[in-house]
Amino acid sequence: MDANKKTLLQLMDITQLCITSNSDNDNTHKVLDRLHDVIPFSSAMLSLDHRDAFTLTSSAQVLRKNTPLSWVEAYQHLEYWHVDPVLQRIQQVNQAVSWRDCEPLAQCDNFSKGYKKHLGRDGISIQVSGDSGLSIVSLALESEKKTIRFTPYLEYLAPHIHEMFGRTGSFNRQAKSAPKLTEREKEVLAWAKEGKSNWEIATILTLSERTVKFHLSHVFRKLNVVNRSQAVAKAISLGIIEL
Repeated sequence: MDANKKTLLQLMDITQLCITSNSDNDNTHKVLDRLHDVIPFSSAMLSLDHRDAFTLTSSAQVLRKNTPLSWVEAYQHLEYWHVDPVLQRIQQVNQAVSWRDCEPLAQCDNFSKGYKKHLGRDGISIQVSGDSGLSIVSLALESEKKTIRFTPYLEYLAPHIHEMFGRTGSFNRQAKSAPKLTEREKEVLAWAKEGKSNWEIATILTLSERTVKFHLSHVFRKLNVVNRSQAVAKAISLGIIEL
């Protein structure tokens, strides 16, 4: 089969998979595997956020393939999103960018040394934004030549990948970047969704009414809301509790 025709069929196959899949674990890793077949990356990261500007508040927001977890954790702990020149660039343009091209924009030596050590110097990243947040696809490649060659492929596939992570599943971008509630807080909030009073929730869960109020106050703080109705609505939108 002609190489160009084979690549076209591979791109169409990945597109169809993204269109028909939700964001569960199996489909997500299947997309990464097929993406590697058409763009032979050495490592990949899919970064998800429900906000307009990417902020890594949890390593769970990043889906990795051959990328060291230590780098993701360092990126989060040191808040490298403030100094990452690639991230700054992809937020300004509607296209994929080369890591090497962004090197002149770097202002933090520790960040530059870190990503080159863990990921290499060459790669491409692209950000796709929508009403439900944003998705960033970053692929480490072996050379600048391959970066140039595979950039159009990533630009074609990225919007389809983005849409996939807006659907239900363990890798839904809103759920991944949502505040973490304890199981008890989720239980209390779920019963609040059913219209139960604090006294009724306390009776159902065998708690004191004061304890229920305590859990709800923590939920309000974590979700940045001021009442039960707002808390329920936001928790549903973030996938923390089911409708």
